[in-house]
Amino acid sequence: MEDVLRGIYNHFSRSSASRREFSKFQEFAHAAEHTILSPGQTNLLSEEACVNRILEQREALILYFQAESAEDPTAANTLIHTMLNNEMTVPFLEFTSYALNCFNEFNTLFQSASPKLHLLQERVSCLIKDFAQNFMNFKYVVDCCPAKIYPYLSTQYVPLQKVYLGMAATESIKKLSQDNQQFLVHPVNARKRNSDSSIALFKQYPNLENELNGSHADREWRSHSHLEPMLLNCKTEDEVRVLYAETYWNRVLSLTLSPPLNQAKIGGFGGLRFSEKGDEGIAASPRINHFVRNFAENTMFSGKPDL
Repeated sequence: MEDVLRGIYNHFSRSSASRREFSKFQEFAHAAEHTILSPGQTNLLSEEACVNRILEQREALILYFQAESAEDPTAANTLIHTMLNNEMTVPFLEFTSYALNCFNEFNTLFQSASPKLHLLQERVSCLIKDFAQNFMNFKYVVDCCPAKIYPYLSTQYVPLQKVYLGMAATESIKKLSQDNQQFLVHPVNARKRNSDSSIALFKQYPNLENELNGSHADREWRSHSHLEPMLLNCKTEDEVRVLYAETYWNRVLSLTLSPPLNQAKIGGFGGLRFSEKGDEGIAASPRINHFVRNFAENTMFSGKPDL
């Protein structure tokens, strides 16, 4: 993302004609006619200002680089337009702005002209605890000495949907989770296979194409609805449909795949057979793992059934 921010600045800094052209898009998008700032190499203060300026000018920038990439489809123009147009860019930049602001407040104290050494330990402790409580259990953070807080202690992590990303980013993520196609998440809709295809998902998250084979993932999505209830630790289809979304997908992802030649094992789809735990099998396909986890995490398991 930093390379994209720097690329946007470089694009306009090298050409007065580009700046004049961009001002027309600013007027059309009703954006303030502010210049694009450069992300500093070492100065976090300038980094925060740059991020905030991109957020302020995002709509105008999308329109400008859409036209620019159509007329001059260079890799740089296409990358900038793709990143700006990605709906996850806004919460990412908002979180970056929030995090940089926290550090900048501390840096301002640290670089104060008057002696502030006696305040530094307290401020460092507050900074560590403020960030830790964003993704760790509050009681653990409060009871633990700041120097002994272990950020990789996963047993103290809060659920994904409770991670705090700053006020603006948290609201943006919440809105995205409400806008997402939640019928793909809830077991009722997954088993009924509402939406026959994952095409909309790949349009919404284009970066998935770089990580997995879209056609294979699509076949797995369509085929997984045929899994026998017993493979999901349920006796009947009705039991499957009342599972929480998070529980359902965790059980799907916990399955292991046996070689296709093992015809004796129960269940199976797409030419692959499922085996019970303990049997020889390969780990669940990276395609379906990545496919389901990406969507489930982005919707924060908030999908509701389409009854």
